[in-house]
Amino acid sequence: MLNLSHNRIERLEGLKHLDQLVYLDMSSNKLSELDVEASLPGRINIIKLNDNPIETEDPDYRKKCVVGLQWLTEMDKIKVVAAERMVYLGLMPPSRFNVK
Repeated sequence: MLNLSHNRIERLEGLKHLDQLVYLDMSSNKLSELDVEASLPGRINIIKLNDNPIETEDPDYRKKCVVGLQWLTEMDKIKVVAAERMVYLGLMPPSRFNVK
């Protein structure tokens, strides 16, 4: 577990090698962009990125995390379900699940 919330962090870097990291809280920082594959270890189950500029500056940031982190089960206090991941991967029409 790693909690880096409520800081002034602007970029995510140096975490990719943390192979056992399953929980990351980066809420209430100054993140405005995110390269999921380059920045985050793939075993993360829960990630919190809420209250960062990325919420408004990148409308696809949730999609990028759900697709890029195959073990993700919760993001920003919202469960990630299989149907959501399938929509993002183009395996299911968005109309079957409330996803943009």
